[in-house]
Amino acid sequence: MMIGTTLNKRYRIQSLLGSGRCGKTYLAQDIQATKDSLCVIKQFEPLAKDPLSLRKAKYLFAREVKVLKILGRSDRISDLLGHFQQGEQFYLVHSYIEGEDLGQELGSNKRWTESQVVALLREILAILEVVHNERVIHQDIKPSNIIRRKSDGSLILVDFGSIKKIYNQMANAEGKTSLTVPIGTKGYMPPEQKSIKPQLASDIYAVGMIAIYALTGVKPEDLPRKQDTDTVQWRNLIQVDENLAQLLDKMVCPDFRQRYSSASEALMALRGCKLGGKLKLFDYSSLIAVLTLIAAILGGSYHYHQLNNSVEENPNTSYQQLN
Repeated sequence: MMIGTTLNKRYRIQSLLGSGRCGKTYLAQDIQATKDSLCVIKQFEPLAKDPLSLRKAKYLFAREVKVLKILGRSDRISDLLGHFQQGEQFYLVHSYIEGEDLGQELGSNKRWTESQVVALLREILAILEVVHNERVIHQDIKPSNIIRRKSDGSLILVDFGSIKKIYNQMANAEGKTSLTVPIGTKGYMPPEQKSIKPQLASDIYAVGMIAIYALTGVKPEDLPRKQDTDTVQWRNLIQVDENLAQLLDKMVCPDFRQRYSSASEALMALRGCKLGGKLKLFDYSSLIAVLTLIAAILGGSYHYHQLNNSVEENPNTSYQQLN
């Protein structure tokens, strides 16, 4: 057990957060930090320990670190605080985000309103746009990887599956494809991701499933699907605005070629999605059009009333004379 151990003469392990085939995740305390000393440490140990494999792991690790540093420039993505190698093990040190994950706000038959879901989509897609602009695929977007930061209520995206990515790249490089581990979570993974051929659109599928979960209160893995197409059957569970339903159907389409290709494209579609096409309070163009129509109706009615009175007073008056 590593509990109580100090890594790199700096990070004291407090508890084990998770473990799997590819590595382990720990909550630790940075004993050199003056504030915000809690951090999250991810450990990766290559299966093969020969010099060539270790060099390959070191290269892949350095490449992943570079990507994470770029993404960490956004204050809505978990920051990479440090990285190091100790023996044959590699470590990533991430900032600890105080707050509760989105999963605490979903489920238990809770149903969000359409407006709440649109706002949620807008916030998640805006964060994901930063990721996709760097041509990075998160591959494991799910409620537990989205933290609502306690300090300001903002959503923060965490856990890019870096250790699993390195593990898979090592396995593929060594020709051991049977050891390859799919990155993702049941219910949020589209077909191409299960086949270990993820696309940017794979992340769009996961975000769409979160939105459907929020609307229906049903976990994605529990939603019925068509056996022949793997299409999610969710519309019969709740009455929802048609524009929003069509947008979500496209986000979770089994064929990634028919989905929005990136967060930017999905965000653009969302901005054009008007719930029910209802008149908004400050939609001046629509308001003017409605007022103009009302004025025309009232004006026509007044003209007809005047015409009718004139004819009654002077039956011999022709229509042309009145006009």
